Amino acid sequence: MTKRLIPVILVLMMALPAFAQDTGGQLWVQAFEDRNGNGQHDPGEPFLTHGVSVDLLNGDGVVMASGTLDNAPFASQGFIGFLYLAPGKYTAVITSPDLTATTPDRVDVTITAGEAPVTVPFGAERAAADTSSAASGSASFLNSQLARVALAGFGALIVIGLMGGIGVLIYALVLARRAPRDLKRTTTTSGMRPVRVGADQSGELRRTGEGEMQKP
Repeated sequence: MTKRLIPVILVLMMALPAFAQDTGGQLWVQAFEDRNGNGQHDPGEPFLTHGVSVDLLNGDGVVMASGTLDNAPFASQGFIGFLYLAPGKYTAVITSPDLTATTPDRVDVTITAGEAPVTVPFGAERAAADTSSAASGSASFLNSQLARVALAGFGALIVIGLMGGIGVLIYALVLARRAPRDLKRTTTTSGMRPVRVGADQSGELRRTGEGEMQKP
């Protein structure tokens, strides 16, 4: 009995790979950042690991499966995969809200029994809006910094002006307090006039109005 089963088992083992290939077609989309925009994956251009989605349509245009890089098990290599596909024609519709495609974003493929998995490259570059937004953000940041510097300088000028005004006011008050004393001294000194001194009957000298000493 055992000897009779051996040929059957061998036939099944030989048929399993063909059966698996017939029922297990594969389609892979590999996304990369096309920095030079030439539509080819050049050395130094990294794989995209998020922000890309793929809808797989059958021959009738009906979406039969979807996948995203964010949830893909091989996202580190930019792969979004569809397994166990029946032989036939399919269309991969690739979208990315944050990137601009440099390769076709709608690709028709044919899954054939017993052939190697089909790989569709998808290149994309940063959208111009992202670049302009980054430039706008940098300009806004620079303008805000300049505005802060200008405001700080204006505030410093106001403080310096106030301190200078206070200093002038204090100086004026000091002069105002000293002015009456100086004026009193000046008035007392300038109000003194020489007294004429003449000789009295005793024959003593007296002072004249011109400040000279005369005899009677």
